[in-house]
Amino acid sequence: DNHFVPNLTMGVPMVEALRKVTDLPFDAHLMIEDPDVWAPGYVDAGAQTVTFHLEAAKAPIRLAREIRSRGGRAAVALKPATPVEQIADFLDEFDQVLLMTVEPGFGGQSFLDCVLPKIRRTRELIDRTGKDIWLQVDGGVSPRTIARAAQAGADTFVAGSAVYGKEDPAAAIAALLVLIIKLKMHAFVALIVISFLTAVAAPEAVVSVGKDNDYGHPTPGHLAVLGRAGSRVHRTDECGDVALVDGDGGLRLVTAR
Repeated sequence: DNHFVPNLTMGVPMVEALRKVTDLPFDAHLMIEDPDVWAPGYVDAGAQTVTFHLEAAKAPIRLAREIRSRGGRAAVALKPATPVEQIADFLDEFDQVLLMTVEPGFGGQSFLDCVLPKIRRTRELIDRTGKDIWLQVDGGVSPRTIARAAQAGADTFVAGSAVYGKEDPAAAIAALLVLIIKLKMHAFVALIVISFLTAVAAPEAVVSVGKDNDYGHPTPGHLAVLGRAGSRVHRTDECGDVALVDGDGGLRLVTAR
């Protein structure tokens, strides 16, 4: 809006015009001052999801409820330096949390790895609610960074320059999707192996659900069958994602890193 952030882009009239020519879902990220006044109008204009910044909202809970009352999905965005703990006590008021991985404003900025710990903490907070709250990241998302964000817990990704800065935007989108699919396939393969091993594991084995991965948070699909101490590594796959540990009576451990 040229106030909350330095650049000035599209507003409600553009959303209304686009809605007339497509049924695609609209996710409006409002980097503006006074979202309490303007955000509900984007739902009326045709946006399914309306994201406002916590730093700019005067009454974020009331605003989220107003967006929902008009039939929209309420989403809250946090700048890189804004702690997610500020919304921890009312997280279920939102359908989506957007963590900025650059300073909001202009496109083409580099991904801030220092936000990864916040993504992990946010994923943990969301999981505790038991609600279907999406965790979105925006800023510097590219083939070099999307996997890190996904492994930290993000499930929704905003890509600008990485798509529209390419000669073939469709191919750029496909490349990003392939990276996410590979991550999901690794988790799926681990689940299949674990399902088999839990059926044949020794009585002393313990099944642990939500094993911490390399990024420090419990991830669906990252399970472990734990065996006796002193077991040794039997085999790992070429990516190091699945490790089989051999104990006295056969396989005793499988883990997804």
